[in-house]
Amino acid sequence: MGARLQRFISTTTSPTSFKRSPAASPVTRSIYDPHSVTAFFEDGTSVTASAHVGADGIRSEVRQTWNQEKTIFSGQIVMQGLIKMAALPQEVQNYCKHVTYGSHQGKRTS
Repeated sequence: MGARLQRFISTTTSPTSFKRSPAASPVTRSIYDPHSVTAFFEDGTSVTASAHVGADGIRSEVRQTWNQEKTIFSGQIVMQGLIKMAALPQEVQNYCKHVTYGSHQGKRTS
């Protein structure tokens, strides 16, 4: 999801309003007001925009700039994968466009 979101944002916004912050330049703090957000980066640069999207994972530095609560492991893990429809049995192709299997601690639950 993160790569698709980054691609969407980078192709639908102007280069002056988009900054991708690689791990080499993490967000150190953010200032929010009713109409904008200013993100400050470790490399000394800053960006002011109407939105601040953080897609930097479970230990999100972006989240820590506005939410002081620590993350708590819920006991649940999300795993994603894609396979070609042609690799599925015809019955599945006919009736399913999205297939999920639940699991808990590596054991299938559904």
